[in-house]
Amino acid sequence: MNPLLRKVSETKEKIRTYYDQTLAALIADLRIFAFSNLCAALIALGLICCSPGKIRQSVVWFSFLIFTAVLYCSYLYVDGLSFFRILLGVHLGWTYPLLICVVVVGLFLEYPLRRRTGENQNADAVSNGGTS
Repeated sequence: MNPLLRKVSETKEKIRTYYDQTLAALIADLRIFAFSNLCAALIALGLICCSPGKIRQSVVWFSFLIFTAVLYCSYLYVDGLSFFRILLGVHLGWTYPLLICVVVVGLFLEYPLRRRTGENQNADAVSNGGTS
């Protein structure tokens, strides 16, 4: 066989192998993304449906935080997908569900803390004091 044809054939095979590996990694990453979003939605729905009346408001608030975290993480995930990231094999993989958990915990710790410490009341007092 001609050395040039052999080199072209080897290069084509390398490209085909790299394409197959990249596609498989992207499909796995998208499956993790979809499954994580589905699990988070089912957890939020289950919390709302199965919570007793006394704590329903708190559970609905937590479910809303899960929903907000999923929306935010989905935006980050989709916004981060680019031709070069896919081509270079940069995928979130199992760090995506971890990112959702971190955002939920961060939101949970941030917003109730603001209400307990009265930051909103202090901000209102400052703004009303400045206009008087």
